[in-house]
Amino acid sequence: MVETLTGTNRSAGLSVQELIKYDTHEVPEYLSRESAMPPGPTLVPAEFYYSREHHEREMEQLWKHVWQMACHEDDIPNVGDYMPYEIGELSFLIVHTAEDEFKAFRNACLHRGRRLKERAGKKTHELRCPFHAWAWHLDGSIKEIPCQWDFPYVVKEEQNLPEVPVGRWGRFLFINPDPDCEPFEEFLDDFPDNFQLLPYEKRHKVAEVRKVIRANWKVAQDAFAESWHVFSTHPQVVWGFGDCNAQFDAFKNYSRQHNPAGAPSPHLEGIEWT
Repeated sequence: MVETLTGTNRSAGLSVQELIKYDTHEVPEYLSRESAMPPGPTLVPAEFYYSREHHEREMEQLWKHVWQMACHEDDIPNVGDYMPYEIGELSFLIVHTAEDEFKAFRNACLHRGRRLKERAGKKTHELRCPFHAWAWHLDGSIKEIPCQWDFPYVVKEEQNLPEVPVGRWGRFLFINPDPDCEPFEEFLDDFPDNFQLLPYEKRHKVAEVRKVIRANWKVAQDAFAESWHVFSTHPQVVWGFGDCNAQFDAFKNYSRQHNPAGAPSPHLEGIEWT
């Protein structure tokens, strides 16, 4: 369904909300919520996908101030495990600091700015810079400055690693580069409601697949924020996937996509819908 200046347009077939009404099981209230994004279809300038100036605006106005998923608790399950997280030119270090405690620091030595860790590691007892061996405890407090007598003006107690806020939901770890950001729980708002039937807290990560895509991040994101491409790219699933009847909602800080699985695509002709 699409809101336009002339009303509401949609394809043939059953909508998500109509399918919900036909369900033989009790449907949770949150699945019936609808929140279309006004004013409907909006033209996005192409330079948003390739402009260096726009990229820099995103870094300054978005990525330096928004909560973002950095890793999963299963990535660093033991005390002393750590994992770098990078966004643009920013680098952070997520550390399992104590039992059921995680912290995030800027991934840079306070001496010369050298990255403390280039890749994930396991069960370390300290965070030591590979350049001049400055070292910090897992909680970010300063541990050692070699040859400190050569730096009489450096106050050791003032050399703790700068922290960034950490949030936890569904065993995922989020960070926000902005120390004055809104609380994580306020950012989530009612987002966790959508997972009452699929509690991520009871699930574990068993595999990871990564791909480097030579494209603006929004190009990759856009491919998974619509189902328009399904009948062309994945024609084998149209018998059980109501692609162009998907429902898209925009809430406070997140969007939601409902895809009618088990319902045939309206692109198929001669289908009896009821």
